[in-house]
Amino acid sequence: MSNTNDAIVALGEAELTWGEFVRFLGILSLMSTVSGFKRDDFWCVDRTFDQRENHCPYRFNPYMSKRRFNLIMRELRLTGSLPPRFADKFWQVRELIKSFNSHMASIFVSSWAICLDESMSIWFNRWTCPGWVYCPRKPHPFGNEYHTACCGESGIMFAVEMVEGKDRPRELGAQEFSSLGKTAGLMLRMLKSYFGAGKYVILDSGFCVLKAIIELKKRGIYSCALIKKRRFWPTGVPGEAMDSHMDAKDVGDVDAVQGCLDGVTYNLWAMKEPDYTMKMMATSGSLMADESCRTTSRRCGRS
Repeated sequence: MSNTNDAIVALGEAELTWGEFVRFLGILSLMSTVSGFKRDDFWCVDRTFDQRENHCPYRFNPYMSKRRFNLIMRELRLTGSLPPRFADKFWQVRELIKSFNSHMASIFVSSWAICLDESMSIWFNRWTCPGWVYCPRKPHPFGNEYHTACCGESGIMFAVEMVEGKDRPRELGAQEFSSLGKTAGLMLRMLKSYFGAGKYVILDSGFCVLKAIIELKKRGIYSCALIKKRRFWPTGVPGEAMDSHMDAKDVGDVDAVQGCLDGVTYNLWAMKEPDYTMKMMATSGSLMADESCRTTSRRCGRS
């Protein structure tokens, strides 16, 4: 905000206050909930405007003038750093992302369960969007892809990393933990603040890399990933053998096999579904259900 305020004051305009900036962010968030409208549609001079009948659901005149909003939008600054001497299409957001991750690591502690997944920031024009990707399996497949880590109980997001792809400058060098592999390096960077905390990370099939969950276990983080076959089965997963073994099983039957990689024990679980066998890899839990897996209910008596 301070950098944005400096840019506004340099133009001879009134200083940007914290409350005004919060209103600006709120207006921007509300505008993103609807589509098909021009920015001018949200500022109406018609005093007979009826919010229930008008085609545009919001009017922001009572909260901020259109001129002031456009000024803040035009002079909005995400960083106080100067551009690097090399070509970096993401230099303006690096400080923002780094500050967010550092701030969340200092004030927030996730519950025992952590979800690591991908999220899309929508942008349709690939020629005006650095790092633009097309991810067909997503509800909104066009735009920037972010890897995100969230608390499994509260849903609070505490770490993000943008997928830069070929647009990442070589001058920045290799990313931390990249020597351990692309997926393993990503997961270790995202969860670095929880090393040794014994958290449990829930992963979809996009992260089913055995080497990656082993590296997490070495650093005191347990994990479980859904296994799916892309072109081939993930390294270390005997998918065809597991399918053959479960063919004769009844729906709902489960089985497991245990392995060891780099001195770390892991489990491959399988459960028979009506038309396929669900498989998971994990670095915690047992091979079979036992008495310790029972759900215990406690009833609090009235005083």
